[in-house]
Amino acid sequence: NYPNPFNQTSTIMVNLEEGATLSLVVSNIIGQKVMEINRGEVGAGSHNFTIDATGLETGVYFYTVISGQNSVTKKMIVE
Repeated sequence: NYPNPFNQTSTIMVNLEEGATLSLVVSNIIGQKVMEINRGEVGAGSHNFTIDATGLETGVYFYTVISGQNSVTKKMIVE
């Protein structure tokens, strides 16, 4: 995600080699889901998620991008 750390919005870019069901889940440090964005079925190519941190407290969060049966989890920091 860019920028990271951030205090308003951050963008996550995903490149898919083939079409899939695409979603993003943001969890706090203790594993509680605080945000979810579902895109449904999307085609191959680049896709962006924008995280709006106005409702999030300062701290460390983890986001998971789920594409079909694959997922990737990364850390982000809200200031």
